[in-house]
Amino acid sequence: MGDRPSIAAQVDAVELAAENDRGHLEVLRRKTGREARPTEMLAIIEQRIPVLDAAARTLRWVHRHEAELRERFGLGRNEEAA
Repeated sequence: MGDRPSIAAQVDAVELAAENDRGHLEVLRRKTGREARPTEMLAIIEQRIPVLDAAARTLRWVHRHEAELRERFGLGRNEEAA
């Protein structure tokens, strides 16, 4: 696959991003309570977390079925889908 990260690495990255957003959201909530941060920032992060969670679920499914998908679509380990 060349320089492209493995699907497992992509799963890890998306899950880490979601977890980081959860932590960031908690910090923002505390700071927003003291009016140190605008509430719009909370909405942005709150909306992003479910999207990242869904992406992680999709990537986990792809990872579990990677061999079957590669076989079905005739892709070798070093080939990329068009």
